[in-house]
Amino acid sequence: MNPLQSLGSLKRILQRRALIMIVAVICGTAMAYLFASGRTSVYEASAVIQIEASQVTTNLQGTSTVPTSNRNRLKLIEQKLMSRDSVLTVIEKFDLFAAVSEFSDLEKVNLLRESVQIIEIQDPATVWRADSQPSGLRITARLGNPESAANVANEFLSLALVEGKNRSESRAAQTLAFFTAEEARVGEE
Repeated sequence: MNPLQSLGSLKRILQRRALIMIVAVICGTAMAYLFASGRTSVYEASAVIQIEASQVTTNLQGTSTVPTSNRNRLKLIEQKLMSRDSVLTVIEKFDLFAAVSEFSDLEKVNLLRESVQIIEIQDPATVWRADSQPSGLRITARLGNPESAANVANEFLSLALVEGKNRSESRAAQTLAFFTAEEARVGEE
């Protein structure tokens, strides 16, 4: 095969191969359409929470021997959100998997756990550091209905906020109780 000599030679090459190119484009388009139409639709919704660094030291209580970092608190919140009871509550609230009545509660819980991801967001510049803390939390839900996916992601976001608030209030109450006890002990001396 000789290199192209002119625009005319390129035109003759394209004319000779036009039928092959048209058939390839039509077959490829038809196969892509059949493949895409045969797949089930999956919709994805994400909710994001920004986490601010603590303004007051959280390790003020003398009774705490385990440091509580954002990462530890997030893991505890994630475990609470993905607990069987929490997941079943979300399934019942939004009537998820109702079309599949033969599934047991355990199978429904596993399906929703596989459909929901909770991912810590970290600054890529500080990931290598040992004291690196997450700056956010992304909750992603993948379901067959776009409204259900959005509802589930937002519900898990709400549950995470409530759980975080409850943990903060509990920690603050414990710290206050510690300082009140210390104040009374010092006042007696």
